[in-house]
Amino acid sequence: MKGLCPWLLPILAAGLLCACGEEELQVGTYSKGEVVEVGALEPVTISEHASQAEAVASAQRQAVEELFDLFLTSAARAQGRDVLERSVLSRAQDFIPRYRTVSSQVSGGVLSQRLHLLVSYEKLGKDLDGLGLVRPEGVAGMPRVVISLRESGPGAGTRAGTASQAMRRSLMERGYAAVDFSDHASSDSQKNSSEKEGLQQARKLSAQVLISGSAQAAPEEDSRLTGYLPYRARVALKAVEVPSSEVIVDFVQEATAVDVSGAGAAAKALADAGQLAAGRLREALARRYRERTEMDVLFMGLGGLDKARRLIFALRSQPGVVAAALDSVSGKDVKVRVFVESPSADELAAQLMKLKGYSLNVRMVEQDYHYLEMEASSGAF
Repeated sequence: MKGLCPWLLPILAAGLLCACGEEELQVGTYSKGEVVEVGALEPVTISEHASQAEAVASAQRQAVEELFDLFLTSAARAQGRDVLERSVLSRAQDFIPRYRTVSSQVSGGVLSQRLHLLVSYEKLGKDLDGLGLVRPEGVAGMPRVVISLRESGPGAGTRAGTASQAMRRSLMERGYAAVDFSDHASSDSQKNSSEKEGLQQARKLSAQVLISGSAQAAPEEDSRLTGYLPYRARVALKAVEVPSSEVIVDFVQEATAVDVSGAGAAAKALADAGQLAAGRLREALARRYRERTEMDVLFMGLGGLDKARRLIFALRSQPGVVAAALDSVSGKDVKVRVFVESPSADELAAQLMKLKGYSLNVRMVEQDYHYLEMEASSGAF
């Protein structure tokens, strides 16, 4: 520092001491976060005692802001600009456990710096999520459903109805929280009791929709089916809002199945009718409630944060994907939160296998838990 004014030395020494006290940080992904390299947004005059702190604070804001795109779409960033400034960037230092000064140059009384900063993307992601910026509108809009169908006759289930179970599975595959309180009573008095009980259960579970009605199967005559027994199932249901009891949809769904046994044919017909009814029910609910679901997708062997960032951008451009955000990084494995419009976990897995520029294979699909595991094949990138 030959030729430097003596009054500059204490300030520079303080800055270098802070850097030397830290473990050397290299740009890259680590278990505790991502190390990014930034320079001060503008040179600051070193003759002011606050200039060193201002340079660091400016670099910290820029480092944190560089990771926003891992969690937020450009639209979400624009809409949440004020919240991001007030609740995140104003305390950027809270997300940076360590930093070091890479270079520091004084020219004409002006200090220029380059810094490496470790940003905790885990803490940043949690805070952004807590502020309601990561989860897009409508993901929590899918209603909780209680099913209360009377099922009678051949093929009816013993604990829960065959048709209602098929309906519940189909709804859950699409992201609905569905509970089955169906009974198998056949009398009108029990029917009324079942509907009242269903409303009580729906209120108790804070459900928004009650599905009530009946299901039964009966034999059909068909001389062409020698050796097989055909059965036709009929599901009559009504979906109402809770607690207003306003009718959302009211219809009858039928289905036919054949089997060597009457009970087997009846059960198949009931299950098919329940599944078809669930499809029609979903269409009605989707018109009233926004149908969006959050899927957790683990991409095994993907690579570091740079590849995760490119993948997240690719996911956001896919049809039916509302948003995508980083969840965690462990070695080469990357977990991403994918917010989708309507598709099931199976459909999302099929879509990811066709993702342009990637070679991904399905390892696991958990429909009920909205969880997928995809593996990047060798040479995928």
